[in-house]
Amino acid sequence: MTAPAPEAGPPSETNARETHAPEIHALEPLFAPRSVDPVTPTYQTIGKLTCYPEVAALPEAVDLAIVAGATERVEDQLTAAIDKGARAAVIFAEALLEGDREPKILERIARVAREAALPLLGPNTIGYINFQAGTAATWFPPTHRASGPIAAIFQSGAVYCYTHSFDPRMRFGLTVHTGQEATLDVAEAMDYALAQPAIRVLAVYLETVRDPERFLAVLEKAAAQDVPVVILRPG
Repeated sequence: MTAPAPEAGPPSETNARETHAPEIHALEPLFAPRSVDPVTPTYQTIGKLTCYPEVAALPEAVDLAIVAGATERVEDQLTAAIDKGARAAVIFAEALLEGDREPKILERIARVAREAALPLLGPNTIGYINFQAGTAATWFPPTHRASGPIAAIFQSGAVYCYTHSFDPRMRFGLTVHTGQEATLDVAEAMDYALAQPAIRVLAVYLETVRDPERFLAVLEKAAAQDVPVVILRPG
């Protein structure tokens, strides 16, 4: 998910104004322009990028789908991306609908992702920045800093944003905000970070643990790899 192939870039399901498309602007410094395919029926172009009216109209398969539409459209957009061959997805919108039916939208999104064996970050995530690979899926523009040995995983969007305003000498290799964790939770994000050879410190802002056994297993893995884990817990 965090290092999509440049030849199969992420569509951005967005109705943002051409002059205000943070999802696109955050990607521009990191992706080759040809790798980003915005999908919106509202605009023909966003910046220098050609827009497509629907996911099915994309000229190539989807590697990473960035779903940036409103909550009401998320399920259809996610399904369309999967039908186009998406290998991973990030959902920015909050999975909460007034007067929703059972099962709730968060559970429905999780089921769709699991049935497709699709790695899914979010919903309600600010996204991630992979400084090592030079990729990002976020509406919070990444700071330009050298890649480093720190992986930081957050369950708080505010702390995620604040961390990127730190002294640029604090060098991150990967930062992730897990959001509502429909499928990918904090332990899985930590496990991915530990699989990256350049990561030598793991920082976690932890609000809840959804799978205690997996979480403890990841901590044991970090200890075995001699990677210190710093956990901040609010309250």
